[in-house]
Amino acid sequence: MSRQGQVVLRRMRDVIVQYRAGRIGLRPLVDDLKAMHDALPAEEELPDRAWRDAFVPLDRIAVEEGGPDREELERRVLRHLGQLESLLGR
Repeated sequence: MSRQGQVVLRRMRDVIVQYRAGRIGLRPLVDDLKAMHDALPAEEELPDRAWRDAFVPLDRIAVEEGGPDREELERRVLRHLGQLESLLGR
């Protein structure tokens, strides 16, 4: 993997850590992850299916973020973040 790809993946992991620590909200997390994924060189993109399986639900949850079942949404967020972290750890 190129230096640029390594930096992008490291930064993606960092923003997930920031979210888990409560330093950033879900919408900024989703926006940052999307922008960083788009910045990866084409030949170094994450596997498309695995990325979409983890990212798309996060994007949808970010829209529902203020809903009545906040605890369930947070459980779903953490599950999908775990999928992303596994993907980024490859």
